[in-house]
Amino acid sequence: MINLLPPQYKKELKQEEKWRTILNLEIFLLAFLIALSLILLSVKVSCGGLARSQQILTESERKVIKLETEHAQKLGFQNLDERVEAINLKLSKINSFYQENPNLTQIFQDLSRILPPNSYLTNLSYQKDGFQITLSGFCPDRGSLFQLKKNFESQKNFEDVHFPSSNWLNPNNFYLSFKINEPR
Repeated sequence: MINLLPPQYKKELKQEEKWRTILNLEIFLLAFLIALSLILLSVKVSCGGLARSQQILTESERKVIKLETEHAQKLGFQNLDERVEAINLKLSKINSFYQENPNLTQIFQDLSRILPPNSYLTNLSYQKDGFQITLSGFCPDRGSLFQLKKNFESQKNFEDVHFPSSNWLNPNNFYLSFKINEPR
């Protein structure tokens, strides 16, 4: 292609192309600065909202603490030490309750482990006085009944296992009673 433009005009075209490039870069820079300022503005608004919500939470916690303090004073607690002592006393009572009673969940797990296959319980009775448990149930044969008796007598946490001889007459239905060792 032959360029028949005069050199002065070529120079002006190149100058105009440079100005357009500079103008495009300036527009791009301006758009970038506007976008950046909008992003920073949204971050500022977001942080301001978080700060305000934290301030509201702090004020509400202060009000709750103030109300609890007033309530504690109405109940006769003059200071935090008395309140802590009262809670510790309640916790020690709860702990002594659990120490004095056997762990029935563990007992039930032991019972399910002791029962021979195809055997099941039909009745379970628990007496808190003396930690006495009475069971009745079903065994398919005398072999299972013998295994059941042997399993109960070998348990360390069961004592005074009473397995009446009438169980051998009708091996399908059994009855037994035992005591749980004193807790802990």
